Amino acid sequence: MATGENRSSISNVDAVVIGAGIAGLVAAHSLSIAGVKPLVIEATSRIGGVVQTTTFAGKTVDLGADSLIVRDPATRQYLTGLGLWDEAVSPAMQGAYVLNDRLHPLAPGLSLGMPTRLRHLMMMPKRSDQVQSILRLTRTSLSRTRISPGTVDASVAELIHQRLGTEYNDQVVDALLGGVYAGDTDQMSAIATHPALAQAARERRMISGLRRIKANTADVRFVGFVGGMVTLTNAIAAQLTNMGVQIATVEKVISIVQDDLQYTVTTDQRTIQTPRVVFAVHPHIASQILDSTLGSTPVLRSWPSASVAMILMAYPKDRAPVNSQSSGFVATAKTNRMITACSYASNKWLHLHDPGINILRVSVGRFGRDAALDLDDEELVAGVASELREIHRWTNVAPVATHVQRWSNAFPQYNVGHRARLAAIDGILRPYDRMALVGNAYNGIGLASTMQHARDQAQALV
Repeated sequence: MATGENRSSISNVDAVVIGAGIAGLVAAHSLSIAGVKPLVIEATSRIGGVVQTTTFAGKTVDLGADSLIVRDPATRQYLTGLGLWDEAVSPAMQGAYVLNDRLHPLAPGLSLGMPTRLRHLMMMPKRSDQVQSILRLTRTSLSRTRISPGTVDASVAELIHQRLGTEYNDQVVDALLGGVYAGDTDQMSAIATHPALAQAARERRMISGLRRIKANTADVRFVGFVGGMVTLTNAIAAQLTNMGVQIATVEKVISIVQDDLQYTVTTDQRTIQTPRVVFAVHPHIASQILDSTLGSTPVLRSWPSASVAMILMAYPKDRAPVNSQSSGFVATAKTNRMITACSYASNKWLHLHDPGINILRVSVGRFGRDAALDLDDEELVAGVASELREIHRWTNVAPVATHVQRWSNAFPQYNVGHRARLAAIDGILRPYDRMALVGNAYNGIGLASTMQHARDQAQALV
């Protein structure tokens, strides 16, 4: 990789990719495979974006996503092409809890919190809530009138409230699906975040519909790497280097101007001519750059996002035990806690197992619930440690090691109106040939979805 102090002079390139996170690296890789040689420009001193690891308690631990989901042959083929499929490892433990008034086991077979069996409604701690959900489901199933939300793009909570009741949304779905997106199910678009829910909620037998859709989905596998998810980003960067692609770090793009079929990309260090531009940065950053070319881009500038913190905590096993058969827990908003999720990392991954230490990855912050992030690191760690003691009923125990990683605006939101925002972006970009936006804001927040979207958009520019 080239740095700000070691920059080769480049005036014309086949494509410029702005951002060297996972989306930018995959887009550049796809362009290179197709014979289009890009230049990758990254404003910071490192590649990978939110894919980052650190050495903690003697182990290599992820500070962002610790796995990706393989649900289709394309993802497996891509990892195979990088020489990584044989290195991929699966979680040793997948059973988890949901935290309401206390920790309750999550039943197997759920689809991001959506019930595929009637017994899943029994996960709510109060018998009265279970009965109310079953009665509501029965009434709507027997009704001659199909459920029809006020808008086609209904929120997750709206659909769940109508079919299963407020209690099921608040006690199960908000913790699981809301946790994945660091979002609020009252605002999250069902069709954008869980299309199966949007489809099944309109069927008279909702649970049967969800079960059928889940059965028709290809087998999925969550995979990680012993060296952390940077194994993936480093492998892509290595292949790019072998292909002769330059990844320029510590360089900031200032503006882009279109002239006929070329774009003039101006950075804080040089001017570059290129026929193709890929934005692999947060919509807010893309807006700042694109305003010079497209004028005002409020749809990008106002993109809703959530900031979060990942706190690594190491505890002595004998004084801070956790269920050895669980991978962790997710918390509902109703708990009013800092903690939104906690992964028992040393249970979940064999390579993080330690006979004397429990390594926890604790998430704090969700959309509209980020007050705890105003605390300094010491206060944040103290607050999380206090909640962990209360949840697990530990006494007089403190972590032996901690690490705080803050991720500002790392979770773009898929709120109601998401498809309209995508349509607006398409309209903005339509007059501009060979320009694309990629990243976790558009077509799925997970690593696999982000990678697939980057590949698709890059191939469309060839």
